[in-house]
Amino acid sequence: MFISAQDKVILDVVSGENLNNRVASDMQYVFQKFTKGEVHFDNGRKNSSMLNYNMLLGEMQFVDNETVLSLATLKDIQMIIINDRKFFPYNNSEFCEELYTTGDVRLCVKRNARPLEQSKPGAMGIETSTRSSTTFSSLDNDSGVRSDLEVQRKILVSVKDTYYLMNKGKYYQIKNQKSFTKLFPTQSSKIESYVIEHNTNFKNEDDLEALIAYCSDL
Repeated sequence: MFISAQDKVILDVVSGENLNNRVASDMQYVFQKFTKGEVHFDNGRKNSSMLNYNMLLGEMQFVDNETVLSLATLKDIQMIIINDRKFFPYNNSEFCEELYTTGDVRLCVKRNARPLEQSKPGAMGIETSTRSSTTFSSLDNDSGVRSDLEVQRKILVSVKDTYYLMNKGKYYQIKNQKSFTKLFPTQSSKIESYVIEHNTNFKNEDDLEALIAYCSDL
């Protein structure tokens, strides 16, 4: 379940066309251009490279001899720092960005650009829409997964944020007050009072930061 939506763009895509090549960089990457960053490993080693996070593929990418490549594995990677912004490994290839930290708790966000809707001409030329999570694009990734498009489909691309609390390397998705208090079970009543008093929006980054700051003082 995604927490909040940012920008949307509708693309006309024809059969056999790779969606990666049609999505503008500002809808595909976190940074406007590849930027020098550092990959920090668990053993203390660091590697520098020109890095950027691809929200469409859900992969951290780097430039090698003018070729854009994706990190093959996140094993032994502690974090990646780009422009003083910290990114932590999530699942197999994705990264979450740290937004706020207090003590052992971090507020993180995972950004994804996803094709959400497709349409095709129906009777009398009227477009009909379908929603699917498996047949929406001709998107290629490093695993060789490819889904083909039918002719004259429209793709709705939306960049969305999913918020998490991270503690000791484990992620807790923030959906509502109940999921938030998993890390603060003994303070649930105080958190409930705070949420009611401040009308906390669990889809709003500033509200979440303020709530975490409050919890750190309890």
